[in-house]
Amino acid sequence: MVRCSMSRGVSSFQTDRKPAERASDSKPSIWVEYTQLAVDCKAVNLGQGFPDAPAPKFVTDILRNYSDNPSLTAVHQYTRGYGHPKLVKALGNLYSELYSRENLDPNNEILVTVGAYLALYYTFCGWIQEGDEVIVIEPAYDCYVPQIKMAGGKPVLISMKKPKDASSSSDFKIDFKELRAAITPRTKMLVLNNPNNPIGKLYSREELEEIASIVKENDLIVVADEVYEWHCFEKPMIRFASLPDMYERTISIGSAGKAFSVTGWKLGWAVGPLHLLEPLKVIHQNCVFTCSSPTQAALADAFDIEHAKFKSDPENSYLLKGLSKELKKKRDFLAENLKEAGFNVILPEAGYFMLADFSKFINTDDQKTDEPRDVFFSKHLCRNMKLATIPPSAFYSDKKGKMENDTMIRFFAFFQSKLMKRWKRPGKFFIRSLRTVESSPQMKNLRNDVDGLISVERNFGLRPILHFNYISRLKKAFEEKFEPKTKGCDALPEQPNGPVLTTIFLTVQQTESPTPQSVFLAFPHSPLFSLSFLSAHHRRFISRP
Repeated sequence: MVRCSMSRGVSSFQTDRKPAERASDSKPSIWVEYTQLAVDCKAVNLGQGFPDAPAPKFVTDILRNYSDNPSLTAVHQYTRGYGHPKLVKALGNLYSELYSRENLDPNNEILVTVGAYLALYYTFCGWIQEGDEVIVIEPAYDCYVPQIKMAGGKPVLISMKKPKDASSSSDFKIDFKELRAAITPRTKMLVLNNPNNPIGKLYSREELEEIASIVKENDLIVVADEVYEWHCFEKPMIRFASLPDMYERTISIGSAGKAFSVTGWKLGWAVGPLHLLEPLKVIHQNCVFTCSSPTQAALADAFDIEHAKFKSDPENSYLLKGLSKELKKKRDFLAENLKEAGFNVILPEAGYFMLADFSKFINTDDQKTDEPRDVFFSKHLCRNMKLATIPPSAFYSDKKGKMENDTMIRFFAFFQSKLMKRWKRPGKFFIRSLRTVESSPQMKNLRNDVDGLISVERNFGLRPILHFNYISRLKKAFEEKFEPKTKGCDALPEQPNGPVLTTIFLTVQQTESPTPQSVFLAFPHSPLFSLSFLSAHHRRFISRP
């Protein structure tokens, strides 16, 4: 039966037919939800992984040159379905060297796709039969499990172990006994994300060789998602297909968007032996058929330029030095600010992202709810602090994994330097203001500093991370000089052109005076202030989303 209705002259209908289970069982992506939330809240987006700085000029100049020459039909019309001849040749030359293979055949062993996303989807759909098991090492990029399920497979989840005092992404470790025990006769495939998103882990040679041993013993196919292969800081990248006997078992996936910071070009590729790529090509030719010709041609030229520099001028190579150097500087800046704010930073070895643990800001009295705390915390940051982040619990598929890893936030570090400078400017004021607070025995000075903080807010806009630092130290100053007791608290509604302010009435007993003072304060709405300072009262002015 079809239900019809008319609304303002527009006809609409809804069928009673049910969609396919593979589509109806899938939930909205975390990226869809949080990107929209960031837009709705007009937040600074440090959640989603796309650079907001200009792309490398030499890359965009190549594309512009093609655009300025409409007579180049090989660039502006359909090209070879499995990849533009120029691009597969350039990728073949590059990966022959990276994998130490002299006989890599670019026309048969490379498939160009619409982004790495589609290369992953082709791989799962081309190789997974109904009921086949696929090992997924978590935390894992959130599209793996839904894509495996859509292909009819069964994801088998292995969580890396993280010590409580973790300070580096290398502290996340695979329990290889657990991994071996998870393999059954139905296990066909293992997904390896290296460098890992979201944690930035770069697997060591010893770890990769142990995985290779397990793969060989159990005749597994490896999906090596290596889109962050050029984003390594201190340690070198070891590509899984370069290990002995692993090229024949591996489908390696790369990304132009990540390599050259042009995520909008949406070009990716799969590299592997012909017998592994054939099923992917069958799906591709009946789905997308071919990818954008001008962007493929431009990308081919960019790789040729870069590959030539590997030997002739490595210090000026964007892929070998420029990209990682730029990102490392921004990573270190973000880490420094997060540490000053009181977060426990888990420094990434590679990639765009950084995890920061906010455990110390959670009250021991605050009981867990059914919702992971990082989801609550990240939505609060976005709605009230205008800072968009991503909750890492989204990178775990089952409830146990989510609830055991819900005290971290994922930050995107690859933002442009303008934003860095904007953050630094009011930071100097905060430090001076804080020193005044800590040295002043009078409550009025403390109140003046708070007024000054709000004034800076109006002049420079919201600076969430520096608020955390300010409020956490302000709490310490309160504890040292006063014995505050909350008499009541309330939250003002969000101002159209300003931040949310939290108003608090305090009864303060000054240490050197027996006379209590009643004081009215107004603070920028800070989750750290709410979770740390107001203790049991924080639920009264933060409503869970």
